[in-house]
Amino acid sequence: MCIGLLLLLSPFSANAAAPRPSCAIVATTTTGVADVGENGTLYFKKGTPVALTWEASNATRMTNSNGKTIPRTGTATTSPSHKTKVVYTVINAGRHTTCSATLIPVTATFTSRDTAAATEKVTLTGTVAGERSVRVLVQKAGDSHTVYRSSIVKLKKNAWRVSLPKKLPRGTYTVSLIGSHATEQNIIATSTLRVGTATSQSSSATLAVGSIPLLAGGVTRMGTVVPVSYLQVTNIGTQSVDLTGFWLTERGTLPASLITGLTVVNDIGDSRGSVGGTDAASPFVDDRAFIPVTNTTFAPGQMRLFTIKAILSSTASNAVGTEMKIDVASVESDGSVHGPFPIRGTTWVIGR
Repeated sequence: MCIGLLLLLSPFSANAAAPRPSCAIVATTTTGVADVGENGTLYFKKGTPVALTWEASNATRMTNSNGKTIPRTGTATTSPSHKTKVVYTVINAGRHTTCSATLIPVTATFTSRDTAAATEKVTLTGTVAGERSVRVLVQKAGDSHTVYRSSIVKLKKNAWRVSLPKKLPRGTYTVSLIGSHATEQNIIATSTLRVGTATSQSSSATLAVGSIPLLAGGVTRMGTVVPVSYLQVTNIGTQSVDLTGFWLTERGTLPASLITGLTVVNDIGDSRGSVGGTDAASPFVDDRAFIPVTNTTFAPGQMRLFTIKAILSSTASNAVGTEMKIDVASVESDGSVHGPFPIRGTTWVIGR
C-alpha cells in the first residue's frame, strides 16, 4: 500500500516521458529534389509546381499552416507567386514542435545573344528577380560535359554578367543559371548557345522539353485512366514556335493494343489533344502513337506544363501482372526541339 501511495504522489507524468516530436520536409521541383529538413529555404522557378513531402516522428497528431489536421506522412503540391512560408506542427502528449519550408519564386531570363563566332570570347548576360546572386554553368549539348563553371556572381539591379575566359570550340552548348541557394539540380533558367554555326529560322525558335519528376506510378487496374508523363516545355529561342503533338512509345510488357486512348492537356487547360478513347481500337501502331495538340503557340520565353494520360481497355482480363511504360519519344514542332529523348514515363503495374 505504501508503494502504491508513493507512485500516486510521484511528480512523474506521461507528458514528461513522451519523446519530443519532430518532422522533416523534402521538396520536389521541376529540376530535382531538395532536402529542406526541419526549417529550410527553397528557391524555385516562378510558375512551376513544388511538391512538399513531409514526415513526422514521435507524433500523435500533425497540422498544417491553417491548423488543419493532416496525415503524419504525406505530399502536397503548391506554386506560390510570392515568398511563402509553409509551417507544419507536430504534437505528442502535450509536447509540440514545428518544421517549415520557405518557398521563394525566382524569375530569370537571358539577355545575351544565342549565337557567337568561333573567334570571339563569349559574354553572357541576363536578369534575375528573387535572388541576390547566381552561378553560371556551360555544358556541351548532348553529353553534358562541363566546359565552364563560374564562381558566385552578385546581381546589380537584378542584372548579371559573365565573360568566359576562353574561346569556345565550334558547337552547341547549354547554358544554365543556378541560384545562390540552389544545387545543380535546381536550375532556375537555361538557354542554348551556338558557337561558329549559322543562325536559321528554326534555331531561333527552339523548344526545350523535360520531365517533371512528380509522378510515382504504382498499381492500377484495366478500365482506368492514369497519368504517364508530366512535361515542361519552354521556348528558349527568340521567335515564336508552334508545338503540334507528341510521339509516344510503349516499352512495357502490357500489350500496346490494350491501351485504347491517350490524352494531353496543359496546365491552364487551353491546349489539349486526344486520340482513341474506345475499346474498338488502339492508337498504337508497332508500339508507337501520336497525340496531336491544338492551340500551342509559344512566345519567346513562354513555358507550359503538359500532362499525358493513358486510357486502359475495360474488356481485357489477362493483363494482371504486366507493366505499362509509356515514353515520350519526340515532340513535333515547326522549330527546333531539345530534350533527353526518349523521356521516360512512369511505370504502372496492372493489378486485379
